[in-house]
Amino acid sequence: MHYLSVVGYETGELDRNGNARIQKASYVVEALSVEEVTIILAKYRGEDSRSSQLVSIKKLDVECIIDTSNTPQYYKTN
Repeated sequence: MHYLSVVGYETGELDRNGNARIQKASYVVEALSVEEVTIILAKYRGEDSRSSQLVSIKKLDVECIIDTSNTPQYYKTN
């Protein structure tokens, strides 16, 4: 199963109210549950020096991921 996750990274800038500005980044994570996504993203975010927070996780219903590693036959040049 795949999940679409959004992580907010602090930019080091402040907004008008003095709160840290957040830059959001989206990640597709393959996992068996939301709990597993949380664990995987915690490890991933732990390798980054920026302060971050997990904003959201939602199930991403996809039939197939077409890319060079999963379906290389579609990327071969003749």
